[in-house]
Amino acid sequence: EAVAEIFRHALNRDYFSLDEESRLELLSEAIANPNALRFEFSELSADAQEIFRVFQLIVHMRRSLGTECFGRYVISMTHSASHVMEVMCIAALAGLCGRMAGKWYCHIGVSPLFETIDDLAHVESVLQRLYRLPVYRGLLDAYRDGQEVMLGYSDSCKDGGILASSWGLYEAQKIIVGL
Repeated sequence: EAVAEIFRHALNRDYFSLDEESRLELLSEAIANPNALRFEFSELSADAQEIFRVFQLIVHMRRSLGTECFGRYVISMTHSASHVMEVMCIAALAGLCGRMAGKWYCHIGVSPLFETIDDLAHVESVLQRLYRLPVYRGLLDAYRDGQEVMLGYSDSCKDGGILASSWGLYEAQKIIVGL
């Protein structure tokens, strides 16, 4: 929702009306060119401002306490590659990642968390789509600490029961290790 607000204010674009491919294209461009997104911070909703302040706090903590003070940013209920790229877009706006002098830099790692039975079944397509994006590939390579993926054991069990959860987790782990 915060990213949708930013695109509405900066580009007069309805992010929610876009399909996944169009969202990924727009997000990739925004990450590569965050200065093109001009908007008034004060015009964003309180929720969007709070989300942006979290990323500003990460920047402040890194400067004040050192680069190791913050772990990975966990993206709960990841359903699509765009969910990961939305986080990277806000990180780029805060200066945590981007492109400088022709090279990618990335000071934030993200961990998509796949929690439902349906999400476990789609983990391969989501991750493959993400890894094929040149912008994300560049950020991941610049981060140099690999991709961490999280699986929701308790949520998948609540969602589909013990047997479906166990099987979905087993299959998802095989797929992730093989990517």
